[in-house]
Amino acid sequence: MNVLIYETCATKSEKVPGTAFLDDRGVGEENIDSNLKKAAGKNIILSPQPSDQPDDPLNWSKKIKTLYFIGILLTSVGPAIMGPLLVPAFNELSSIFDVPLTTVAQLNGGLVMSLGVSSYLCNQLSSIYGKRLLFLLTSLCQVVIAIWGACSKSFRSLIAARIFQGLFMGMSYSAAGTSSIADVFFVHERAKYVGIWSFVLLTTNNITPIISGYVIEDLSWKWSFGFLAIYLFVCLVFHFFLVPESAFKRDTKTEVFYQGVSKAESLSVHDQKKEYQVSAASESSGLQDTKEYSFKKSLRVYRGRQSELSLFYVLFRPWLMLQNPIVIWGVLQWCLCYTWVIMIGSVASQMFTAPPYNFSVSSTGVISGVAPLIGTTIGTLASGTISDYLIDFMARKNNGVYEPEFRLFMMIPYMILLLIGGFGTGWQVENGKSWISVAVYLAILFCGVACGVTSIITYTVDSLGDCSGEAFGLMMLVKSAFAYGLIWKFNTWYAERGAKSVYGIMSGATCAVILLSIPMYIFGKRGRLYVKQHGIYKVE
Repeated sequence: MNVLIYETCATKSEKVPGTAFLDDRGVGEENIDSNLKKAAGKNIILSPQPSDQPDDPLNWSKKIKTLYFIGILLTSVGPAIMGPLLVPAFNELSSIFDVPLTTVAQLNGGLVMSLGVSSYLCNQLSSIYGKRLLFLLTSLCQVVIAIWGACSKSFRSLIAARIFQGLFMGMSYSAAGTSSIADVFFVHERAKYVGIWSFVLLTTNNITPIISGYVIEDLSWKWSFGFLAIYLFVCLVFHFFLVPESAFKRDTKTEVFYQGVSKAESLSVHDQKKEYQVSAASESSGLQDTKEYSFKKSLRVYRGRQSELSLFYVLFRPWLMLQNPIVIWGVLQWCLCYTWVIMIGSVASQMFTAPPYNFSVSSTGVISGVAPLIGTTIGTLASGTISDYLIDFMARKNNGVYEPEFRLFMMIPYMILLLIGGFGTGWQVENGKSWISVAVYLAILFCGVACGVTSIITYTVDSLGDCSGEAFGLMMLVKSAFAYGLIWKFNTWYAERGAKSVYGIMSGATCAVILLSIPMYIFGKRGRLYVKQHGIYKVE
């Protein structure tokens, strides 16, 4: 059974980036190259194939990988707090500094825009200097700038602090959930970790207004920055000890590609052993003996240049990726998907402090945090597990061959939940319905957003491989520019048109973009091959 709807004939004779032989149950053990490394006790062939070097992140022990992932999560939480930190106090800050609400909203707008620039730059710089150095430098700067925010005495100083916060958040956003996970985990398990990372990030975005609302109401908005600085410092210490360098120059010849076979042809992987060219090794789970792994060595901040390419070329080259249909798809999806998180934060005060709800600052933080938190929890934890199960099932039905397009099936629940949650929330608020019903629809909306985040990230990571971090940096830059422009209009738009119009238009626009996943599923493999054949964006 061939699961993909369309498969270009050229794939019969060429390796297609992203396509991998993942499961041997469709062809029989006798047809599998015995040198291919598998997950222990499973029929899953590891992709990418780990090398025989103990410092290969794919060969780290389960304990080291777990600690690494915990460190990545802790590093991501701090910047995730920064975005919605002041959301419950927007009206209060408008009075304190005597500036209009649309101007106060730029405390988030400036941060979002500078975050996009940072995401772009950090990914490019990390490809030359490694991830660990950039992680530690940006984390240290985050501590200093949080203290600056707490000491701000004017709106100009406060917004400057927010802009600089964004400039040092990019590494934790763009690299942590994409290339860092791809460095350490295999294709068949990535969605689970991306799902957990998305869960932590979105949950933090939702919990922050709840906590900061009480801190701002009982102490002051300055203390929200003070507590953030303390947390960021603790995270910096943890990161230093838990997150070693994960950049590794992998021999692309060890990748397991599959030469496409049409329905009319018989599958003979055994005859194609020479195409794999993997190093001989004993049966492996990818978690090989790491006796040579040195904890002391892992604490080194800088391990030298990871690439000999010029800085100018590395900073420029991601724009070449806009020739890649997968990157264009990812940019469009990410712009609309993550804008929902920013939009809810921008209009939360207008929605709940005004009649008929008349909530306090702390209550606004609770309602705009708890409901999305519940939806996010369900969406992220479920979508990652379901996605990994789904690709395993579909690979078996596809003669053991995995295609990244299998990840796109999670766009279906994303669209359904977003339609229900988006239109439902707008209708409930517009008609002054109970805050409980508003909370239910917000939870459904964010459950859909969580499914979307997992699907978008896993598809781009699996399709683009080593280029995924840089692609995500470009996606973040474009998304930030898009969101920055909308932030100037969100509050005015909401005040003039109401919740029904705002949520309805955003829901319709998002679903229109989601539908682009259909041609991507049909022609995605051809797009990946086209990019390879025409030499678009080569890493080295």
